[in-house]
Amino acid sequence: MIAEVSLKRQECPECGATIPVHPEYVAWCDQCGWNVQPQKPPPPQNLFESLYVSLGKRQSKVLFNQLSRTSSLEPRLTVSKLLAFLLSLVVQVVNLGIPVLGFWLLIFGIAPLARILSIFGGLFCLLIAWVSWVRFAKLPKEGVVSRPQCPVLYKLVDQVTRSLRAKPVDYIVIGPLFNASMGEVGWRRKRILYLGLPLFAVLDRQERIALLGHEIAHSVNGDPTRNFLTLTAIYSLVVWFSILWGMTGAYAAGFFLALLLPSNWVLYPLAGLAWLGAYSLVHLLWWDSQRAEYLADFLAATVGGTEAMLALLEKLCSGQTFDIALQHISFNPDFKDQDFFDLLRQRIVQVPAREVQRIKRVEQLAESRLDTTHPPTPYRIALLQTRPALEPKVVLSPAENDAIDSELLTIRSQIQKQLVSWRRAGIF
Repeated sequence: MIAEVSLKRQECPECGATIPVHPEYVAWCDQCGWNVQPQKPPPPQNLFESLYVSLGKRQSKVLFNQLSRTSSLEPRLTVSKLLAFLLSLVVQVVNLGIPVLGFWLLIFGIAPLARILSIFGGLFCLLIAWVSWVRFAKLPKEGVVSRPQCPVLYKLVDQVTRSLRAKPVDYIVIGPLFNASMGEVGWRRKRILYLGLPLFAVLDRQERIALLGHEIAHSVNGDPTRNFLTLTAIYSLVVWFSILWGMTGAYAAGFFLALLLPSNWVLYPLAGLAWLGAYSLVHLLWWDSQRAEYLADFLAATVGGTEAMLALLEKLCSGQTFDIALQHISFNPDFKDQDFFDLLRQRIVQVPAREVQRIKRVEQLAESRLDTTHPPTPYRIALLQTRPALEPKVVLSPAENDAIDSELLTIRSQIQKQLVSWRRAGIF
């Protein structure tokens, strides 16, 4: 930790208190909260995210209190989950019915005088069907490492997978983000594990197992938003809303002017129906989805140990330290020959205690979310601490850890060049 007595000091513009200032971190007041969060979280990028944010602000605390009193986090059949399943079925039936209606209008049409409208309607239905048709994610062209390339890493992933009784991981992708995720690609739904090297490289041995455990747990934690039926239903509803609302011209002309167009008398109700369907589906799934995230944390703790999982959650909040280290590597001549990942690990260890305190305060703000689909980090940490501490089932030895680092050594230099290039181009 950096001693705060050596730092400069300034007066808080709000309450007048004297506050220490580090040149590389945010100046803020612990007395009145001035500037504790200088940059507000980015606005939701789509309808799905906006619905999650609005739900999260209201219900996160309620869910945390309930789970703190329950003995099991295992998924179970609930009325909301059943209703979400039925609503998803309805959406999928409509999904299949839209192209059928489109072809029927084109082939058979309606009265001859309305043939033009029939053709237009048929083409419109086929357009919506094409745009909203589910596109399976593809395997990335870069970053995929094979078993022969990284045998020790794959062996560790297999160990964690067996411990959680999950299906094997088919591909591992090493990328440049300070993040990790689990997903599926292709129509055969091959399992893909994404590991952001900046995050994975700064983790200790058991923290790495905890990270793998959390991501792999997503395939066994019963998260309804990862179910193919419900996931594609949400996707379809969002696409329908975007198309229908965009056609009304409400963004450019305003709601009341756009309402003057007769076509909008049909488009507005249809867009509203799509929005209502998406809102209802996300609302029905939210509770079980958040519960599944807590369960993923718990399952990760059973594999890597509670202590490692708690440490991982703390390091996941090191986004600003990642930015500072990347800034140094990209623009400071004194750091041009240094390994970025070694510098990042060093910087994370040296984060001032005052900055750690600020980050915790930011996380506790109602509007602050690291991820719109995850519970607030303080709740995740607190819920793990309410459970008895768990010892790890899988232990990564120092020799195996070093072997994994050796396997990723070549990729490290490639990703460092990519990160520096992106930072200089203004992408980060």
